[in-house]
Amino acid sequence: MSKFYEALETAKKRSRLQEVAPSAEQRPDETATGGEADAAPLKIHKPREAERTVSLFRKKSVFSKDLVVLNEPDSELAEYFRFLRSFVIHPVDKEPPRTILVASAIMGEGKTFVASNLAASISQSVEENVLLIDSDLRKPSICKVFGLGACDAGLVSFLAKNTPLSDLLLKNVTRKLTVLPAGKSAKTPAELLSSERMKRLILEVGSRYKDRFVIIDSSPLELTPESSVIAKYVDAVLLVVRHGFTPRHFVRDALEKIPSKKLLGIVFNGQRTPLGKYGPGRYYKYGYGKK
Repeated sequence: MSKFYEALETAKKRSRLQEVAPSAEQRPDETATGGEADAAPLKIHKPREAERTVSLFRKKSVFSKDLVVLNEPDSELAEYFRFLRSFVIHPVDKEPPRTILVASAIMGEGKTFVASNLAASISQSVEENVLLIDSDLRKPSICKVFGLGACDAGLVSFLAKNTPLSDLLLKNVTRKLTVLPAGKSAKTPAELLSSERMKRLILEVGSRYKDRFVIIDSSPLELTPESSVIAKYVDAVLLVVRHGFTPRHFVRDALEKIPSKKLLGIVFNGQRTPLGKYGPGRYYKYGYGKK
């Protein structure tokens, strides 16, 4: 049996065992992603630091304001992430990609914003589960978006120290969403992410379960070499382009680093386009474009 499979199964069993009533000394946060509790609270024990399990009931205030799918589920932005989710999990005339790299050409384009909200949106589907991996080992930010604290242990621990994957997965961040944080910034991120161990991890977690999508947040394609290597391992790539911000030549160069058959589409972040069905004068700040 694969070690990756065993790690995911161990994490799943640990989560089930901890779904008991909270003690008087330790109460979980009160609200779930949609505002009302939809599952039993978890009793949080004190395992080793790397074996943290996050309470299913998390107050919205712990999430970054950028996590619009959870903070503002009725907003136009959240609705457009649901459109993006539909495109990803229900593609026309082909099987949906199970491992998806969310990349950008340069910094400041909103790839973490897109990766986090897409993962949260998919996790709210009826059948799909999500593993969100922070592979930006130079400037990790997924833990900040989800209010998970420092997240000292993560992907770096797995790649560099052989820490078991089951010790690093943060379960129940939201309903049906698991996070593999980056961990502490690595001194050799390109070497770690280009390693055979990273390749095997992506292939393994993407193939074991038909109901799981793996979303990978990466470092900018034009600033680091490792993201173009990861692009070769995944099923598909979403390129985030910030409208009116990213120079055209950077976008062109980034596209050349992505295998053409793997380019799932381009997300235009910050695009101001009229929402016709809501009448004149209404705008949204998120746009989506297919290849």
